[in-house]
Amino acid sequence: MRGHEADANFDIITDAAARIDPKNRKLTGVIYQWCHLCDEEHRASDRQFMHVFHHPKVVCVSSSGLCRLSSHQFCGLVCHELGHMLAGKRASEERADQAAEAFFRVKIRYDKKRIQYLTIEDMLRLVKLAEQYWDQ
Repeated sequence: MRGHEADANFDIITDAAARIDPKNRKLTGVIYQWCHLCDEEHRASDRQFMHVFHHPKVVCVSSSGLCRLSSHQFCGLVCHELGHMLAGKRASEERADQAAEAFFRVKIRYDKKRIQYLTIEDMLRLVKLAEQYWDQ
């Protein structure tokens, strides 16, 4: 995935969130950015690509997360990390998935390397919600 694809995918997810709940203070104004600490975490654990709560309202992404992930994986991981923001700093991985799934009405799945991803159907659902937000 290239940078512009990551930008577009992230915008679709955050715009879908704005359509679902425009007054949600936890997700309003969230951005993503590369993070050196994420790179260090990825070197230590091959499935660690993103984290939250390092900076306010930021999903931190490793350079590997921007280069090696498919769009399906990137979107699944972003939804999962936003689930952490929804569920709170002390929420478990499972609770973060549950919060994201309930909010976005998608199913976060795991591939054989235990990396989150979304199906094309769930990605299209988010695109449709984002389009509704753009049409407002």
